[in-house]
Amino acid sequence: MTKPENINTVLLDLDGTLLQVDLNVLIPTYINKLSSFFSDLVDPKLLSSSLYATTRITVENQDPKRTNEEVFFEDFTRRINLSEQIIRPRLEQFYAEEFPRLQTLTSPHPYAKKLLDVTLKKNLDIVIATNPVFPRVAIEERLRWAGLSEYPFKLITTIENMHFCKPNPQYYREITVHLSCSPASCMMAGNDVTEDLSAAQIGMLTYLVEDTMENAEHEVPKSTCRGRLRDLVQFISNL
Repeated sequence: MTKPENINTVLLDLDGTLLQVDLNVLIPTYINKLSSFFSDLVDPKLLSSSLYATTRITVENQDPKRTNEEVFFEDFTRRINLSEQIIRPRLEQFYAEEFPRLQTLTSPHPYAKKLLDVTLKKNLDIVIATNPVFPRVAIEERLRWAGLSEYPFKLITTIENMHFCKPNPQYYREITVHLSCSPASCMMAGNDVTEDLSAAQIGMLTYLVEDTMENAEHEVPKSTCRGRLRDLVQFISNL
């Protein structure tokens, strides 16, 4: 089992961990806004149902030769009968003009900056290990909402640069490949019992952030460290 003293890389979930947000509110609002933005091209109900279905297909992908972005566009274009050449510019426009308005549904976590500061002070690398079903521009925008956009992250997992998603353990293994490091040198911290703690399956230390837990009804492995985000600050400062 990974020992805390061997850690040199900290993987951090974003939504619900570093950024305070209720995904049960944010995601439906996001999809409704996106559907409206495309309403001159696609029936909003079709786009909404297609986006949910395509996201599920992307999350379940097991093909290491196709990025999440490739999987997404192949499935999504088929469902809404529009080419990627038409969809992509409109999506880029949406993320530039409309997506930032969703900031009102979120708030920075009061301990997020403290966590990143102490992690860097300990000379540990930081990975933003958010589920890579969004493009980099949307993830960078949410980091801005969290007040964390200026930090020197070693890696941000996005739909463009990853081939797997949480809770697939291969998602975490791919991160170690990107960083040329071993799972035993990594700790994954997040608030989702199923998505974030699956990192333990490849040998990473895991830390369950209990501020706003997701999938709390699932069993938490006994080896998991746990506490609130403020406790994680202290945990890392003691490494």
